[in-house]
Amino acid sequence: MCIVLISVIDFIEIQELRLNLSGWLKYEYIARNASEYHGNALYLQSHTPEYLATVPASVRFENDPLIRQFNLVDRNTNKVSFSANWLPLEPLSVGFNGHYSQDDYDQSELGLTFADNFSGTVDLNYAINEGLSLYGFYTYEFFQNQQDGYTRFSNVGLDSRNPEQFWEVNTRDKVNTVGVGVDWSVIKDIVYLQLDYSYSYSDALTETDTEQGSNLNGEPLPDLKTILHSLNVRANYRVLENMRLQLSYRYEFFVTDDYALDNIFPDSIDEVLSLGNVSPDYNAHVVGLSAFYEF
Repeated sequence: MCIVLISVIDFIEIQELRLNLSGWLKYEYIARNASEYHGNALYLQSHTPEYLATVPASVRFENDPLIRQFNLVDRNTNKVSFSANWLPLEPLSVGFNGHYSQDDYDQSELGLTFADNFSGTVDLNYAINEGLSLYGFYTYEFFQNQQDGYTRFSNVGLDSRNPEQFWEVNTRDKVNTVGVGVDWSVIKDIVYLQLDYSYSYSDALTETDTEQGSNLNGEPLPDLKTILHSLNVRANYRVLENMRLQLSYRYEFFVTDDYALDNIFPDSIDEVLSLGNVSPDYNAHVVGLSAFYEF
């Protein structure tokens, strides 16, 4: 396996006294060569020679021979990262950063064949005075994957495939997250408080489109949705010059709507025995006490 990393346009900075604007832009190209990939290696290594002698060489595999594990196979990646910072006022700073990448699995006929994603964040920080500042942020994330598959019922007959049994699934995930917080030095260099809250909502987390052959019966899959509320409070007290105590509290409220788990019982699907799991919904409270000593 060979990985090549090329980075150009490594750093671009713009600085003007009137604009107080700075930033950078980076491009990366990554090529992974998996020419020695053997999809049935695990199958061959997990069976004895005596057993393999009873299995025809053409069917000595578990996964379809056209499927390649996405984390091991050939992949070409193009990635752009960027960051910009602006100081419109002396106490106010505005930042924007993110990245966009494309992964092309050009040697994979089945399985994950293409993926791209984008993540962008806008954040603001306002210093009211020397000991008190407010901040907030908004993050948008987008993920898209393309997967190709083939419906088969045994390992026999794959040398002559039926074109009507190939299928394709495209998923698109969208996540919106917003957060606010405050940093407050109650007593300078002695008592310090931090409080932040964030809300994340995956709007139609997985929008799935399917293209199937005429021999297959399938419908588009339902969307998945999640909601996460998170609250953090931390109080720091400096006991000595090089030692401080921290009391923290964290609360999370998490809700999911997952069609693959909700209202699915162990016997809901014919000839399939499921575990009867449900979507994870929870309320969590965590209290912590920590001591920090600086050498």
